[in-house]
Amino acid sequence: MSSSTRSITLSQPTPPPEDHFTIYITSIQTTLEAPITTWTLILAPPTNEDCIFCDIVLLDGNKHAPLTISRGETFRVPFVIKDKIVHLNRMCTAPVTKAQMVIDEAHFAIHGRQVWTLSFLMALEDEGIAPQGTVGCYENQTVVDETVTGSGIM
Repeated sequence: MSSSTRSITLSQPTPPPEDHFTIYITSIQTTLEAPITTWTLILAPPTNEDCIFCDIVLLDGNKHAPLTISRGETFRVPFVIKDKIVHLNRMCTAPVTKAQMVIDEAHFAIHGRQVWTLSFLMALEDEGIAPQGTVGCYENQTVVDETVTGSGIM
């Protein structure tokens, strides 16, 4: 009899090149039953230092507060907001030269008629920053999150 040993190698995602950043979106709920009214968009370089954080806050109905932007912060994992670890959705990587365009698209998306996250990701796809299919992937993540945790992330 011969015995065989199998080994499985798990690979980590390849970090983006130094001249790229990773785009993350996270949402914050006060309770599982509460609607989501706050999101954070994060533009993180490979070192996770000198990041850009954009806070999006829904005031009421479809009206959002102006985009709040902070620069130069360090991104840490696990990501904690208000003493809670929050789930991060990794959307894509983009060249550093596109950072202002990404922020501009977030600004325009909060003034649109659709859910801001979908408008934002559609704009990134249209600009060639995010690969085609990013919107569908994000929508699928929200359905899974709603099913598993009872909460959405849009």
